[in-house]
Amino acid sequence: MENLQYLQAFLDESDENLQTLNELCLRVERGEAQDADFAAMFRAAHTLKGMSATMGFQTMAQVTHRLEDVLGVLRDHPGRATPACVDVLFDGLDVLAALLERIRETGDEQGVTADAQIDGLVRLYDTLSQGDGRASAEVAAGLASSATAVRAEHDGLPAVSDSARAVLAAGQASGMATGWVVLEFDPACVMPAARALLAMRELEQAGTCVQCDPDAERMQRGEISLRVAFLMAFEGDPEPVVRGLGEMPEIARVRYVPWADSAEGGSGVGGDGETTPAAAAGAEPPAATGQGTPAPGGGPAASDGSGHTAETAPAPSARTASGAARAGAARADRTIRVPVERLDTLMNLLSELVIDRNRLATLASSVDRADLRELADHIARVAGELQTAVMSLRMVPIEHLFQRFPRMVRDLARTLGKAIELEMSGLETEFDRTIIDEMGEVLVHLIRNSADHGLEAPAERVAAGKPEAGVIQLRAYPSGQHVFIEVADDGRGIDVERVRRRAVERGLADPVKAAGLSDEEVYEFLFASGFSTAETVSDISGRGVGLDAVRQKVESLGGRVEIESRAGLGTTFRIRLPLTLAMLEALLVETAGHVFAIPLSAVEEVVAATPDNVRMVHGQRVLDDRGRLVPLVEVADWLLGAEREGRWLVICREGARRAAFGVERLLGQREIVQKSLGEYLADVRWFAGAAILGDGGIALIADVHAWMNGALRR
Repeated sequence: MENLQYLQAFLDESDENLQTLNELCLRVERGEAQDADFAAMFRAAHTLKGMSATMGFQTMAQVTHRLEDVLGVLRDHPGRATPACVDVLFDGLDVLAALLERIRETGDEQGVTADAQIDGLVRLYDTLSQGDGRASAEVAAGLASSATAVRAEHDGLPAVSDSARAVLAAGQASGMATGWVVLEFDPACVMPAARALLAMRELEQAGTCVQCDPDAERMQRGEISLRVAFLMAFEGDPEPVVRGLGEMPEIARVRYVPWADSAEGGSGVGGDGETTPAAAAGAEPPAATGQGTPAPGGGPAASDGSGHTAETAPAPSARTASGAARAGAARADRTIRVPVERLDTLMNLLSELVIDRNRLATLASSVDRADLRELADHIARVAGELQTAVMSLRMVPIEHLFQRFPRMVRDLARTLGKAIELEMSGLETEFDRTIIDEMGEVLVHLIRNSADHGLEAPAERVAAGKPEAGVIQLRAYPSGQHVFIEVADDGRGIDVERVRRRAVERGLADPVKAAGLSDEEVYEFLFASGFSTAETVSDISGRGVGLDAVRQKVESLGGRVEIESRAGLGTTFRIRLPLTLAMLEALLVETAGHVFAIPLSAVEEVVAATPDNVRMVHGQRVLDDRGRLVPLVEVADWLLGAEREGRWLVICREGARRAAFGVERLLGQREIVQKSLGEYLADVRWFAGAAILGDGGIALIADVHAWMNGALRR
């Protein structure tokens, strides 16, 4: 595909627009949508249509075209939105999501059909448009084509539609700079349509694209010349944006033409039809009068009867303080997209620097040279600051993960016949991008579990004195070197006795032992593979694979899952995760001449081994930790076959399970860089990776989950 180089930009932009449509559709369904929301939905659909047509994805273009038709009616008549209407919109968004996923995987739309969704949108449009005399989507398309054919142009700019005029007037009233941005491409430009798409993306970061010429229909037919015009409402100063567009390759000229409302339906430009962006940015909101519209520069303007002003006052000195503030905010908010692979490369290079920093510190401590120690300290400070900066680049707000779940909860509620409200907090909490990517599946399992098992049916809740609608809470917050995610519900809570009985039935515990287990120990059975308390299997849950998969994924990320539950009040699943996966804090220990790194997140405490706290029970060595017996394993004997008794006992914890590991020496706490063991050692059970130490030696990083399982089975 000739547009392949722009594919990733198209996918990223489409994902954002699709997420916007999903969020706003939910607001429409809840009856919370304002006029601005319907306008935003229409703009998102319009953008999707234009981009998909430009990229040659015809099925997507057809779906978004019909979606845009429906949203155009709803924008003009919000009262016509009904639950059935929202269902059809969601069906259309679902097929768009399927098409995007197919394009992401294969680069084309083959294998995904959208005929049913297109027919549903056409029928919905016919139904909605009956109230204002429009019989079908085809008639509307014909009217739009006729309007395009007879548009009145000024300086080569198209007429502004009534809907765009309303948006621009509202923008001007709030102090936004409005005007046409006209791009003229170099005659040697090979793909003007793709270049226009990139320009649109830049413009939409600085404001709202209200109208464009050529429109999406003409783009779909390939009718793209060497000139494109975008009618914009800028949130700040247009000047730096326009200047940036002028520096893009294959763009020969950029013009900014301020817009002023006119009564004749023309293009709405003032004066000679062209000015500098700086002048337009200083415009005060126009005051509506019976005689004309003030010029964008804030000075008086007389109407010549044709909707064009006689003069403008474009002096940059007229910029107001509020306009300057908006300009500063716009410049501060400019961002660039960087492929994750580049950040991974940067992180790998930083990892090597951290290793060399540690080695240099070790060498400096062994040599009596003040200059070398000073250099080592300076490099350590610089490396630390660089590490902080690089880590911040990898951090993204949890909002990017949470925003997909309102739609999922809505669908679950419909399927289960329950009323469910989703509350989210801590959206600004930042996580490592790798963790964000991996945690989606985990939260899906937990939310489905809460919706199906945790929350009662409406009648049951009312009988228990609860509100009919159940609540699922998604919370995120940082604490020290960790971040936490909680999934909580106000449902029936975990039936501990039922879990206990099911564990005995499954043979996971004998009746005598099960009877003496605490609630926290009983909760551990929920994470057993194949364990479920559901009486029937549904499409949502009951197969016993959800919580098992949750624990495996979280522990593979160096995290931990905890459960809190109160009968009749609800259940909370709490996930603790490290801030980053590339580097970790570890306790270095040595036994039988080998160095091991135990992640600090798993270490509860370290105690000295003494005759008073080490005992033999049923032929097994255990640690008497203040009256609680903890299984004890000598690492040298277990892993290396060397009969050594450790002087120090490292107590590790995983959920409700605890185990003590005997080692000979404690080497201290270190920040280490985790390296993969490689494919040849992929089957090694006991270690999660390796780290290079300051003296050039190697420390194997303990897989605490595997160590715990091995210790408790001995």
